[in-house]
Amino acid sequence: MSSAGEQRERAAELLARYLVGAAADERETALFVRACERAPLTTDAERRQWATLLARPWAIGMLDAGLAWVAPDGALRHRVLLMLAILEASPRHAARFLPGPFGPLGCLRMGWDTALGGVRVVLGNLWVRLGGLR
Repeated sequence: MSSAGEQRERAAELLARYLVGAAADERETALFVRACERAPLTTDAERRQWATLLARPWAIGMLDAGLAWVAPDGALRHRVLLMLAILEASPRHAARFLPGPFGPLGCLRMGWDTALGGVRVVLGNLWVRLGGLR
C-alpha cells in the first residue's frame, strides 16, 4: 500500500473518531479512501492542512472549525463532510443521526456543545490564519 493510501486510512479512522466517537470499519474506510483517490489534494495549503490533521488529531475540531470559517469549500472540509456522509449512511451509525428523546440534560449538553463550538471557531480561525494553513 502506498504512503498516501495509509494516510487516507489513518485519516478515515481519525475523522470517524472526531465525528462519531468510534473508528471507521473496513467498509467505511474503503469508501473514504476510494473517494479521496478521486479528489486528490492539489495545493500546498491543502497538503499542509492534511499533514496537520494527521500530525495533531487532538486539534481536528479546531482545524475543522477554522477552515469552515476561512475556507468552507476547501479540500479538507470536503473530506470531513465526505466522512460524515459515509458514517451517516452506515447502518452501524444510523442511531446517532436519528432524532431521539431530548430532556433537560439534552439542553445543557446542547449549550455546552455550542460554547465549545464557538471556542473552536475562534481558536481554529486564528490557527488557520496565523499558522500558515490558509
